[in-house]
Amino acid sequence: MTRRVEPPITRKPCPPGTWLCIALLAAAVGWGAWLRLDAIREESAWCDEVLTLNHLPAPSLPAFLHGAFEEDPRLALSPLYYVLEYAWSAVAGPSLVSMRLLSVALGLLCIVLLYAVACRLFERRTGLLSAFLLAMSLVHVYYAQEVRFYALLCACALLSMWGMAGILDGKGRAWWVLHLLGNALLVWTHAFSLLFLATQGAFLLVFRWRERGLLIRWTAGHTAIGAAFAAWMLLLGYDFQTHSQAYADVPPTLRTLANAMLVFTGGRFSNLDPSPYMPLGISLDRFIAAVTIALATAAVLRPFFRKDATARKVSGLLLLWWLGPMLALFSVSLLWRPCFFERYVLYSSFPLCILSAAAIVQLPRRWLRCMTAAALLLALAYQGLALPRPFRADYQSAACIIASDPGPDRVVHALKLFNALGVRYSKPVPQDRIVQFEGFDELCAATEAAAQAGKTVWAVFYRWERTGEFEARMRAARLRCEAHAFGGMPGLKAYRVSQ
Repeated sequence: MTRRVEPPITRKPCPPGTWLCIALLAAAVGWGAWLRLDAIREESAWCDEVLTLNHLPAPSLPAFLHGAFEEDPRLALSPLYYVLEYAWSAVAGPSLVSMRLLSVALGLLCIVLLYAVACRLFERRTGLLSAFLLAMSLVHVYYAQEVRFYALLCACALLSMWGMAGILDGKGRAWWVLHLLGNALLVWTHAFSLLFLATQGAFLLVFRWRERGLLIRWTAGHTAIGAAFAAWMLLLGYDFQTHSQAYADVPPTLRTLANAMLVFTGGRFSNLDPSPYMPLGISLDRFIAAVTIALATAAVLRPFFRKDATARKVSGLLLLWWLGPMLALFSVSLLWRPCFFERYVLYSSFPLCILSAAAIVQLPRRWLRCMTAAALLLALAYQGLALPRPFRADYQSAACIIASDPGPDRVVHALKLFNALGVRYSKPVPQDRIVQFEGFDELCAATEAAAQAGKTVWAVFYRWERTGEFEARMRAARLRCEAHAFGGMPGLKAYRVSQ
């Protein structure tokens, strides 16, 4: 009996690059670099970043990791980024801007890797258009500035998929090394990456189940990765139940999934509507989402109306990459503990770039291809240029105003831990004069008492809707309450309260 051999997953190897192709890819990387570096000095450190930034002056890597892991035990589970972060700080310096440049470099690498993956699955035009879509994606601009593991997570996922495309195309051992290395790095970057590996395994079971040798090698390699990770967990004595208390406490809903899909299309970087921050209140994020999802859906369905087994496998791989990790994390959040954050599966946005680019390239008329690509790219460019900076709460400007306040005995009252961390990192006043409150009523009472005792109090709020109530309570106590608004999306508010 003759053994059935599956056809390669790719149509043909990507042809050698030309000077025009290289120039266009360089233009995509250059445009992406400008968006990621523009006003980067204005971006303040926020809670998650401060958890490790505060420990960078440690004299050694073990001391740095020990301090960071004590403050947030979840970091110990997948320490790769934090090792890289400390090494980078030793070379570039521990300043906030220097540390952001590490993520910028990884984000630009993602543009090149996405081009390589799209070229292998389709061809150069799809790769180039995918690279431009990623370069302009607001969510990737945002997380390519973050002093966290998200840009590294995305780069490792693309490395893994590039290797997988080579394996499925019947290439040599080097592609296996690339694929397994990418997945090993993924797991050591974030534990929830195991969901991404499961999605790849599901693809092989559905579309390549006849190739037992391929399945055995893939399973053996990933069993070794899983065993090493399990051994690390045992060594740490890590307990998901007790060490993961910092995850969200609100179960995700179908609206959460819809918001994640909206973010992944690139017209916004969070679940917050950007319209109030845009010129004339006009945001194109929903237009971008509608066009991108329509194009991606068309690209997925097209091969099933034609007798093209290879194209169906490509569509199946990209569809599972797009939806698999997101739905798996959603299920984990419902069955175990609420932990759905779209940034944990940010790599699921890449197949949207590839599919929408492929759909545009496959349109029947050249003028239609040009108009569709131009409309999508111009809409993304508008979002990236029109949305004001900084994106994050502007603790830096608030710190300058507080530090220059001549009022007596200045103290800062911060509502919630993330505000306290942001203010402390900016160092507007001595650390012992920054007081954190978890309860709104508690903060109001302490502010009233301090102001009535003759102190000048700065109350800092971010992502809090009861600022009007705070003003009313201060005025009811016959205190002066001066509001100061600072940048960010949403903006930061600080109140100067005095007699």
